[in-house]
Amino acid sequence: MNFQPQSSDLESRLQRLEKQNRRFRQIMGVAFLVPMALIVMAQVPARKSVEANEFILKDGNGNVRMRIGMNSKYAYPQIALLDSKGQAHIEIYASDTNGGVKLTDSKGITRANFGSSDSGASLYDQQFHSRASLGQTDFRSDGGGYLSIDSAGGKGNIQASEEGIDVTDADGFEAILGKTDLVTTRTGEKHTTSVASIMLFDKDRHVMWKAP
Repeated sequence: MNFQPQSSDLESRLQRLEKQNRRFRQIMGVAFLVPMALIVMAQVPARKSVEANEFILKDGNGNVRMRIGMNSKYAYPQIALLDSKGQAHIEIYASDTNGGVKLTDSKGITRANFGSSDSGASLYDQQFHSRASLGQTDFRSDGGGYLSIDSAGGKGNIQASEEGIDVTDADGFEAILGKTDLVTTRTGEKHTTSVASIMLFDKDRHVMWKAP
């Protein structure tokens, strides 16, 4: 016996075939678009920029712990790391004339400055008096490197450079081992001693003793 399929069965089969066909076309379309999109993305450079006046990082309690922005007083960019009370302990800054890293204690007193205007590092006491510094400056004739250890209040120090060692006490007396500039009072003639010389000065900068 031969059985002829009913029209409803034919329609349902056609609908299933059409649905499968649509699904197949969608899959093929996605399979084609994904690699094409990856190729296009690889060819276009990823250049993104974010513009803002300030970036703020907060901890879990809502306290500001890092701030990136412009210094409101001196108008230079800086990165500040703060404690939970809002006191900045580390600042990275760059002005038009110098830049560096500054370390501050819990009272806001600067205790160290690296890369300041004299291109070096400085350490400070509780009264913000410089106690030690290392860097480059022009207190010597060639503007070379130096190391300085200072007394409280800056009334005496030891300075060492490639030209010699200079020791000054709180009363102003000074001893120099190495090069120094001298002026002959009578003639006004200027000359520089050698690195092998030793000079002792009183508090009025008069030569007390020298060798050779």
